[in-house]
Amino acid sequence: MSLDVNPSIEFSVNVFDRVIKVTGVNDDGTEIINEINIDNLKNKNIADAVDLIVDEISKEGYLDSNDAGIVIATSSEDTDKAEELAGELEDSATEACEETSGEVTV
Repeated sequence: MSLDVNPSIEFSVNVFDRVIKVTGVNDDGTEIINEINIDNLKNKNIADAVDLIVDEISKEGYLDSNDAGIVIATSSEDTDKAEELAGELEDSATEACEETSGEVTV
């Protein structure tokens, strides 16, 4: 699963939707992960991890512009599972944005 704003972050999750690995795809993504502390993300439910990331991205000002957006992509051998997870994470990220940044396109 990946989350892209400008900070780009990639998550690997297990069959229970728990985070097993987090990687910053670019320097900004790595910086966001370091701010949160990677240990605070591992073994968390992916939706909770996305909430933490969105909160930190918002605090750092990445969602301040009027055309701010977040792209969430999922992949799995089970396409139904990937689509279901994408929908859940879209809802989670949208709620987190409403609480911290106002209207952001997810």
